[in-house]
Amino acid sequence: MCAEHSEAAIEAFRRVKVAFDTYVSERMRLHATVRAELPALVEAAMEDSHDAALAFELLPGLTAEERQGLLRHFVELCASGRYAGRAKAAILDLPNDWLRDNVETAAQRLLAGSDYLDWANLLEVVSRIDPAVERRIAERAAGHSDSEIRELGEEHLRRLTGGSGPA
Repeated sequence: MCAEHSEAAIEAFRRVKVAFDTYVSERMRLHATVRAELPALVEAAMEDSHDAALAFELLPGLTAEERQGLLRHFVELCASGRYAGRAKAAILDLPNDWLRDNVETAAQRLLAGSDYLDWANLLEVVSRIDPAVERRIAERAAGHSDSEIRELGEEHLRRLTGGSGPA
């Protein structure tokens, strides 16, 4: 460490480094001792807003098939301000062909609601998966009772058809 740092700063850095080294060691032990239980542990963590950050950190240790089993959680978290970016990235990291066949089913609970942000984030994600999936979800949004969600669906349909008038 450079002499121009205060003792307090150096000590704080040292404590963080010790904690980080402990985290890395415990993470390796987790993988070595309970690997078979890891998908269930990650899934349980996804359901708790305090543990979801750790769940996202552990995703790289899961197989693609194991991550596919978490799609419903990713979809639900993609509307979360705190985890939206990570959840969207986790969704888009899954095999595209598999997503085309499964994302709508995973989104059923989310689409049953009337939260504009849920619909907007989902449409953003599916627009990067497949135009046909985006169209089906946009059509559902365009028929929604909430005027903002309806307008969002109509905007997506206009963009998909390349038009500027009503969908």
